[in-house]
Amino acid sequence: MATKKRWSITTEQACQDALKCTTRTEFSVKFSGSLRHLRDKGFEVLDDACSHMTGYTQWTTEKCVDVARTYKTRSEFRKGNLGAYCHMTVNKLQDLCYAHMGPPEKLGVKLGSKNKKRRKPVDTDVDKLFDMIMARINE
Repeated sequence: MATKKRWSITTEQACQDALKCTTRTEFSVKFSGSLRHLRDKGFEVLDDACSHMTGYTQWTTEKCVDVARTYKTRSEFRKGNLGAYCHMTVNKLQDLCYAHMGPPEKLGVKLGSKNKKRRKPVDTDVDKLFDMIMARINE
């Protein structure tokens, strides 16, 4: 049974492979071993080797808010720039990113279900709701 001959990648070789690519996605597809080697050496080494590449954005709060300001609605923002949207949701920046958009009613968006049936209004009296729940439990 023949064994596979393995060869190790040096950091210099991996950096030369990185220079041949323009995006991290292309680098990961064409040279996955080099990418893995650089990642194992540390993300600082990987960032240095990929510094010339485009398409990778390190999201900050300021960048995320600036990108969000270019969209009129929340759904446009989500569809238009998923990276910024994910950064916003993970870091809980909705108030900052949606501040210029205003409430959905002002934008002409109708809230509610698309069905013709309307929901009953929800009773917000906490004591009343608590009594209803306790009555159902005791039945």
